[in-house]
Amino acid sequence: MKNIKISLFGSSIVEGTLGASAPEKRWYNILHNKLSNRFPSINFPIYNGGEGGKSTRELMAFYKKSVLDFNPDYLLLMPGWNNKDLNRPERIVEIDEFRDLTVKMIDSLPATSRTILILMQPCKSEWHFCHSQEIYQDAFKKAGVPGLDELSEPYRVAVRELANERNLPMIDLFSLMQNEVEQCILRGDGIHLTDYGHKLFAQAAFEELERHIADS
Repeated sequence: MKNIKISLFGSSIVEGTLGASAPEKRWYNILHNKLSNRFPSINFPIYNGGEGGKSTRELMAFYKKSVLDFNPDYLLLMPGWNNKDLNRPERIVEIDEFRDLTVKMIDSLPATSRTILILMQPCKSEWHFCHSQEIYQDAFKKAGVPGLDELSEPYRVAVRELANERNLPMIDLFSLMQNEVEQCILRGDGIHLTDYGHKLFAQAAFEELERHIADS
């Protein structure tokens, strides 16, 4: 029986344990079921290397074990969150470093692996804990933006640019969820996905992978 190995890598949104009301409602479990039903003659081993709360720099420490050693056919890669920790400025990853680290992840894969980028979902800034913190309010004012979602936009821009430059497919969670933020994002949390958000994420990932697998 044919195996198609899929590696998932990123922080808590990829890890997927937050927000889903039951394990079977986590986005990657929904994805696995959809792929298995669509391609019943193929096994889909999935290695979820998501590490909640980690910046893109911190994720690099897990990359070999979670991705390279698994030797995936497909890597679903979501960089971007946790790079603006103003309470611990030593953790901040500026855009140039962020871009370089993301490129390093992509370029270190073997030629047989295909990268699919995942664009960061919108967040509900006023629901997020940082919105009430003075240090973040000062940063929002300095940047001329109302909240964390807009402060994070340069990271989305960098991912979009990389997708275009490298001709890489991209799962655009921002466009997918921006008109339904309050349905997709946990109230009182502001960033993690609800059951509905997990469902949308899974469907978008399935459609992207289905297209590639069906054409292979």
